[in-house]
Amino acid sequence: MRTSGRKVAAIAVILLCICITLPRKALAYLDPGTGSYLFQVLIAVGLGAIFMVKTYWSRIKQFLSKKREQDDK
Repeated sequence: MRTSGRKVAAIAVILLCICITLPRKALAYLDPGTGSYLFQVLIAVGLGAIFMVKTYWSRIKQFLSKKREQDDK
């Protein structure tokens, strides 16, 4: 029997996901400064998102107002 390309691709993706999620022994060390670094990254992502919304607020507002006008018709 011949299998389709999609089926083979789906099986490959499933096997890849299983291999990635299997637990392995990790010989790793987390530095005490890692928590503060992650906190700084979260703050930077939040501020970046706020800046993007502020920068493109007029476009967002214009897009939403056009959508409301179309819904009203």
